[in-house]
Amino acid sequence: FIPRKNHKFILDIAQAVFRTRPEVRFLFVGDGTARPEIEARAKAMGISERVHFCGIRTDVPRLMRCMNALVMPSLWEGLPIALIEAQAAGLPCIASDSITQEAKILPGRLTLLSLSTGPAAWAEQIIAALDGGTIDEGMALKAIAHSDFSIERSTTSLSQVYAGR
Repeated sequence: FIPRKNHKFILDIAQAVFRTRPEVRFLFVGDGTARPEIEARAKAMGISERVHFCGIRTDVPRLMRCMNALVMPSLWEGLPIALIEAQAAGLPCIASDSITQEAKILPGRLTLLSLSTGPAAWAEQIIAALDGGTIDEGMALKAIAHSDFSIERSTTSLSQVYAGR
C-alpha cells in the first residue's frame, strides 16, 4: 500500500462497479504505510463490507484462483510481477497504460486504460471482464511457457548475458 499503486482510485472504481454489480467483492492483498488510510476511506465511502483487506500473504496463487479479475491502476510500474502471475492464472487483467508492453502475455486478457478515463470507464471494463470469465489455467500456463517469462527462456537469456553474447 504505497501511493503509486493508486489504491484510492481502486476504491473509486469499486464504488462505480457496486452501482451495477453490488455482489462483486474487491480483494486487497499486501500491506504498507497507506493501508490504514485506504481502509478508513473504504469505511467512509460505505463500501467496507464489500472490500476485503487480506494483508501480506504467501498463498497468492491460491487467492488468484478465487479471483475473477485483476485490477492494477498504478501510476507507474516497472515490470509488475503480480500482473504476470494473474495472466498465468488465466485472469482477465485491467491495468493502467503506464504498464510496460512487455507485461502483455495473453492476447485479449490484458486491457490497458488511461487513468484519465475515470472510474466509470474502468468499472465498465471490469464488468465486461467478469462477464467474459477466466480462461483455462492450462491454456494460460502454455502461453506463459512460450513467452519471454518462461524459466527456460529466462535462464537462456541470462546465461547469454553473462557469457557476453
